[in-house]
Amino acid sequence: MGEGWVEEGVLDAADVDRIEEILRSTGVFIEEEVEVARGMVEEAVARREYRIGCVRDPEGRITGYILWGRTLFTQETCDLYWMAVDPREQGRGIGRRLIRIMEADMRARGERFVRIETSSLPHYQKTRDFYRSVGYPEVVRLPHFYAPGNDLCIHYGEIPSGMG
Repeated sequence: MGEGWVEEGVLDAADVDRIEEILRSTGVFIEEEVEVARGMVEEAVARREYRIGCVRDPEGRITGYILWGRTLFTQETCDLYWMAVDPREQGRGIGRRLIRIMEADMRARGERFVRIETSSLPHYQKTRDFYRSVGYPEVVRLPHFYAPGNDLCIHYGEIPSGMG
């Protein structure tokens, strides 16, 4: 499978549409979130505000993507903004490969820390478990942040050195 970070102009309109399709197929994101995520992908492609990585199947079809960027007013910290893997491809290590793509790019840029925000709703449990499993534990929970009963969970950690 092809993988790596995407340089300016490498994604085309069909790729952006495919990423939106993956976001919708997860059944996790509401319409407004899908629209924002798509806009950020388009921004990443057009102006490099954000970094984007993807994994493709042997036919070149995107099976998962990750989007991150420097956290404002920090020196070595990035936010992981969006990540999604086609539900038919989940459980095959694509998510872990996407995280490693992000980490490699961050190391190359001198960035060391990752902040990830997600929801406490039950359908995000797999997501929270995944972030813990790849080295980003939940460090803060803000009660009722998104809505009553929907806490903000912040996962945070230092990226591995890449040595060893």
